[in-house]
Amino acid sequence: MQVVTRKQLGRNGFFAPQKKKLKVLITGITGVVANTLAQHLLTQGHQVLGVSRDPVRAAKRLDPRISLVSWQQLSPGLIATTEVSAIVNFAGAPMIQRWSHDAKAEILTSRIQTTRKLYQLLRSLPAALRPECFINASSIAIYSNRQIPVDELVVPDMDHNFFQSQVWHQLESLINGLQVPKVRTVVARMGVVIGPHEMMRSMLRASRFFMGTVLGSGKQKVSWISHLDLARALEHLLVNQHLDGVFNIVSPQTITSAGLSTGIARSVSRQVFLRLPNSLLRRLFGELADNFMTSAEVRPGRLANDGFIWELPDFDQAVRVAAQELGFSTSLPETVTSPQHNIVRQT
Repeated sequence: MQVVTRKQLGRNGFFAPQKKKLKVLITGITGVVANTLAQHLLTQGHQVLGVSRDPVRAAKRLDPRISLVSWQQLSPGLIATTEVSAIVNFAGAPMIQRWSHDAKAEILTSRIQTTRKLYQLLRSLPAALRPECFINASSIAIYSNRQIPVDELVVPDMDHNFFQSQVWHQLESLINGLQVPKVRTVVARMGVVIGPHEMMRSMLRASRFFMGTVLGSGKQKVSWISHLDLARALEHLLVNQHLDGVFNIVSPQTITSAGLSTGIARSVSRQVFLRLPNSLLRRLFGELADNFMTSAEVRPGRLANDGFIWELPDFDQAVRVAAQELGFSTSLPETVTSPQHNIVRQT
């Protein structure tokens, strides 16, 4: 007879302990990923304080339940008086843009400077007033090209020929050197996010007009995560105080680059007929083409071992949910539901 523990039942929704309600400060709040996390936290009864360069403009686009402050207003006193219990840092210039010299400098420095500022704020607070948890967004691009599957036990080497690898290595090195006593630090290495963002909109629109395209050989391994599971995974890291260190935030199911393109096309009842070879990718996108040619099969070992359960582990279902939120006509499987989130339109 198999013995099932109360802890195992709790992981599946039985006898689940009451979650502690948090007040979470989120930087980069107008981004789709940050906003999806904010919406999820609100539905779970948590409070959200968002940091934006322009709170007035952001307030017109975001859920009114999100309190907003500017970077200039962010101070140790504000964190203490508002009783912030956790910070999630998404701040940084967009990664998907042509990597000119100036753009690359902004991508790196925007992340380094904001992360350093947040750690300075934490250090200036008395230990008793510091937030319990600080989650920093990173990326599985830190693993660069990999021929075999990798999980959190693999220590990635910096790839000096891949800009994203350099960015995330420098950011994580900074984080490792700025640990603050009494603050639990988590590094969330996120996979390719399948959600209602502008790149997904562009790919769905192209597919609908029979312009869906396989990039490169199509054999590259793509480790991805639904935006909804990403939000749930981050909440899991926030509320479980025994978790710290590096986590790969990806689905257990890895696909190929060709599978990604055909899956997106399939969600709008289309097929893919076009292919862009690596040489043409490089001409069109310059150094940014490295993003599309890199291959890595990344495993979410630590999340799985802690009992996290994915609601959208199937790629087709994840794409269809994102397409529906973007307003594309597609039928969802009966077993899949898509909560209505306030989708931020990029400007």
